[in-house]
Amino acid sequence: MRIVVGRGNNRVVLNDIVSAIDSIFNLINQVWKFIKDIFSSAKNIM
Repeated sequence: MRIVVGRGNNRVVLNDIVSAIDSIFNLINQVWKFIKDIFSSAKNIM
């Protein structure tokens, strides 16, 4: 289901925005896990 916002040429598909935000959050999540892993291995080494 595609929800369209705006009229004429400025129409933005809401689903595209939502999926873009979703992938950004996924990316942030993965980076955060990666950083936490590095920190925990650094603690183990020290």
